Amino acid sequence: MKKLLYLLVFIMLITGCSKKSNLNKEDLLLDKNKIENNGNGENVKDNQAELDKDVPVFSFSTDKTKVLMNKEAEQFVEQLGEPLNSFDAPSCAFQGLDKFYVYNGYELSTYPLNGKDYVNSIDFIDDSVTTEEGIYIGNTLDDVIEKYGTDYEESNGVISYTAGDSILTFVILDNIVENITYSAVIEKD
Repeated sequence: MKKLLYLLVFIMLITGCSKKSNLNKEDLLLDKNKIENNGNGENVKDNQAELDKDVPVFSFSTDKTKVLMNKEAEQFVEQLGEPLNSFDAPSCAFQGLDKFYVYNGYELSTYPLNGKDYVNSIDFIDDSVTTEEGIYIGNTLDDVIEKYGTDYEESNGVISYTAGDSILTFVILDNIVENITYSAVIEKD
């Protein structure tokens, strides 16, 4: 059953996502002055500073960096360090290879565009990682709603929140969070 749920989320990511209503939560606003540091006290130099600070986005944070969807992946992969495993596969949506990097508790995937790789998704593998708001695999639907509110879309036990060009998806089974995925809203020209 769990594999079926993962397959459902994977299919949703591959087939693309339509625009959905944006969250209006103050705590999701990216502030240029609050960019995470790399653990050495240095500011992480990345595309985050290019964003308008009033655009709400979802981001995934580790102790090494803050990862944003649709941004060049090279800098994040470098900052995250050596993955436990990595592999690539022909992209079904773009010309080139989608790349996958497996770390403790999560997997980062990328998509190719114009000779560069961009962050496509972060998929939680287990309960050792949390969202910035503290939600992890094993929390309840009520926990999710308490942190993110009721402005979500639901389909067959999958609830999705959209903020800017990012989507945060929770697969819920028997009122328990079974999977968490950050994904990019990709608009092809």
